[in-house]
Amino acid sequence: MANSGSARRAGTGNRRSGGSGNRSANARRSGAPLAAKPAPEPHYGEAAGADRPSADERARDRLSQPRSGTKRPPSRGGQRPGGKIDPRKRRPQAHSTGKTAGLFGGTFVGLAVVIIILISLLGGSSGSTSKPVPYKPAPAAYVTAVTTVSAHQLAAAGVGGGLAAPSGVFVPTPKQAALKVGNKPELVYIGAEYCPFCAATRWPLVIALSRFGSFTGLGTVASTPYDVYASTRTFSFAKATYSSPYLVFSATELTKNTCAVAVVSNSCPNGNYTKLETPSPANAKLFSTYDSVTYFPSTPGGGGIPFLDWGGKYVSSGSLYAPNLINLGNSNNSLGWHPMSWQQIIDNIDSKPLTPAGEAILGAANVYTGAICDMTHGRPGAICKAPVIKQAEAELKAT
Repeated sequence: MANSGSARRAGTGNRRSGGSGNRSANARRSGAPLAAKPAPEPHYGEAAGADRPSADERARDRLSQPRSGTKRPPSRGGQRPGGKIDPRKRRPQAHSTGKTAGLFGGTFVGLAVVIIILISLLGGSSGSTSKPVPYKPAPAAYVTAVTTVSAHQLAAAGVGGGLAAPSGVFVPTPKQAALKVGNKPELVYIGAEYCPFCAATRWPLVIALSRFGSFTGLGTVASTPYDVYASTRTFSFAKATYSSPYLVFSATELTKNTCAVAVVSNSCPNGNYTKLETPSPANAKLFSTYDSVTYFPSTPGGGGIPFLDWGGKYVSSGSLYAPNLINLGNSNNSLGWHPMSWQQIIDNIDSKPLTPAGEAILGAANVYTGAICDMTHGRPGAICKAPVIKQAEAELKAT
């Protein structure tokens, strides 16, 4: 759980609980209500007795609806805990890559071997692991690489070149009360280690936040191998602390990437992932209020995770770019997924010229930086006055 500006745990302490329903008429999406005090066994799926699409089904709906007028991969697939905040119980996904692999694996073994060899020769990984990648403290080299990206490299990415865009992910909340801890604006993050869209989001989010402060205790982890974009490499905020003179960052990782029950056919039954952290009542209320059909109407059942509330100015749900830029494969491909390693993703970020993956990650980082600059009223000027950040702020205002 990352926190900043004070010694409190994320989402607790002297904060203003903003945004309990008093919203503008043009607000855009919503989901099942989230209890201010989570149930003893948090719920990531449907509310009791409800018959609604699962988080993965809604994720696929978002992935299947790319922004009109662009050729970038679809990237709206945030996985959303429905009902009360219990990330362990959701309906099985409609097209589990694990189940598909189990059904057709024998047919495609020979072809799989050929493709994996080709990917290895091209510098890719050897495929998604069948076991969850364990959490570990992040190596210093990885942390340095993502927290010291140069302004020149970020400027080269622009706002993602059509590979990353805030439209459909960010929604302005002009009637929401400002989120503050003391005299600092607060950025609230709710995600989960199992979630591949959270995995994609953490890369640009760490890069953006590192321009305003510093992290300690970041971990490395990967999304679950039992879901779409299996084993996407990423960071974790579960044991991290963030310090900044400009803002407070309150992060909650709802579950681990491990299944709490026996895995069946490479699938975690009912999405029963191991519980990790619980949001504060105030942040749980933000989550249930704003990650909903009212604010995200284009997605059946509401938005998804990762969910972020940007100081009461915007809320966002889902990833700004498609995880398949850092995880080769296809949800309809029984051969499985082939995630890049952490070092391969870093190499894409550092590449000159930028690769599509690097451009998308750094473009998303610029959009996030623009949102933070809006929260901090343009401080620090050396960052917030840069032309690329002004461009990002303009795109956010156009959402």
